[in-house]
Amino acid sequence: PLRRAWLAAARRPYSPPDTAPRDPEAEEDAAMAAFEEASGIKFRHFGLLRQAFTHPSVYHAVVAPGLGTGWHPSARVPLGHGAVAGGVDPRLHNQRLEWLGDALLNLAACDFALHYFPESHEEPVTLLRTALVNNAVLIGAAVRCGMHRCVRHKDALFEEEGSRTRGKMLADAFEAFLGALYLDRQPLGLGLAAVKAFTAATLFEEETDATVDERRWMDPKARLQHCLNEFSALTGARLSKTFELLEEFGPAHERMYVVGCYINGALVASARGLSITDAQMGAALRALESLHLAPEEPEEPEEGEV
Repeated sequence: PLRRAWLAAARRPYSPPDTAPRDPEAEEDAAMAAFEEASGIKFRHFGLLRQAFTHPSVYHAVVAPGLGTGWHPSARVPLGHGAVAGGVDPRLHNQRLEWLGDALLNLAACDFALHYFPESHEEPVTLLRTALVNNAVLIGAAVRCGMHRCVRHKDALFEEEGSRTRGKMLADAFEAFLGALYLDRQPLGLGLAAVKAFTAATLFEEETDATVDERRWMDPKARLQHCLNEFSALTGARLSKTFELLEEFGPAHERMYVVGCYINGALVASARGLSITDAQMGAALRALESLHLAPEEPEEPEEGEV
């Protein structure tokens, strides 16, 4: 009975909120169809692909009675498909799929790292997994796949090369795509297999050897901790790092966080990011720079097909 219940759950189809078919006349749909052609992945439910590439900024603020102007969840309007009575289904943007894709990405990375280091203990496997799923790596993979041409947004900062907003949108879109791919293939029992195959081809096999050879498996926080441990072992002086949230500002859908990096209680560096984790990484990197311990920057990824 339990096995039947699991199989039934695995084959239960997901009903995407965006049920509109491909529109050959729509420029946005054409870009996504080109992505399908380049990647060789044809979605059974095109609405899932559209949802994965739709940033929440698509639902812009409007003037609503009694609310005034600004960001109001009940006052979002669409740019394209998905209009429903009384507004827009809030599930049409990619945050829900990003949440699912993040979990899938970490699972796929754990599986890959275990096979890459078949005889290692937990620490190197964990460091490799962390290095393979950080935002910088995801942004590079998204650009190589051509996802940047597919993102639907209403934020001018996305068009600025190298901007934090552009990077965050691309990393989110990559994770959301994994969530969409899983849901599209799961009724066939191939959801996880499709995610593992895609991440291996576009991310892990592309990044792992260079990450290990160039010691990129240490993100700034891990590298800073390693340096402090080495210093403590050589000198006997105990050094510890902590991070503290100093400030947060901006609208709820694009919150900015400022985090300080402290060593033995003294503020060494601070940085801001679109998430607390990104801000911590930035503060740790600046702390390494102030201590002249920062690694050389890797080359920018080149755009290309899957």
